[in-house]
Amino acid sequence: MRMKAIGIALKLTLLRMNQLVYPETWAFTIIVLLCIITQMNYLNKVMNIS
Repeated sequence: MRMKAIGIALKLTLLRMNQLVYPETWAFTIIVLLCIITQMNYLNKVMNIS
C-alpha cells in the first residue's frame, strides 16, 4: 500500500502537483526504504548460509 502511495505521489508530482511538500510522502518513502533494506539484509544472510 505504501508503494502505491509513493507511485501516486510521484505521478502527481510529474503532473505539476508537487507532493513532496507533504510529510506523508516522506514518511511512506522512509518506511518503504527501511523495509527494502531489511529484506535485503535477511536475503543476504540466507544466501550466505547456503
